Amino acid sequence: MQEDVAEMDEVLDKFLTLVRSGEHEQPVIAEGQAWLRRMSALAQTKYHLDVRCQRFDAASTGSPLIRVRPLSLERVFRNLFDNAKKYGSGVLDMTMETDGSEVRFLLVDRGTHLEAPIVYRMNSGESARQPGHGMGIGLMICHRIMALHKGSLHFTSEDGLAATICLPRVQDGVTSAQRQEFNARKL
Repeated sequence: MQEDVAEMDEVLDKFLTLVRSGEHEQPVIAEGQAWLRRMSALAQTKYHLDVRCQRFDAASTGSPLIRVRPLSLERVFRNLFDNAKKYGSGVLDMTMETDGSEVRFLLVDRGTHLEAPIVYRMNSGESARQPGHGMGIGLMICHRIMALHKGSLHFTSEDGLAATICLPRVQDGVTSAQRQEFNARKL
């Protein structure tokens, strides 16, 4: 009975999070590399994952800028970290890539291969409920937050589960004060 009550509490908490998924949070400008470092540290300290980070592609110059709602976007990463801890191998590869228009964070958990219909439901934002796994509400929240960021979340399953978080790259019109605002914040 205690397990059932705990599960109900978790479901209610996720529904409340879905309702308030960050629309009122003020966006800030962040350096992609700084975001990657912060999320890597979070995955290591709070989720005890063995994180293997790679730098962004060497072809780009400097750290790309992204506009984020920090608490909301962190929820997306936390959901992926939680799933990597529960269903992955305990090792998480994190990479950042960039091109002219977007910044991509790739997280690969090296866990169990998922069948195509499950991955399809995960990509469509539907509840991807699997026997013995969560309700899928967390992924619905993640897709909603990514839409708020004008970005996307996409999954593939080859050597475990790979999640790609795509965000638009901030191109110009950013002051040095805006660049430093994120780096000064504590998440």
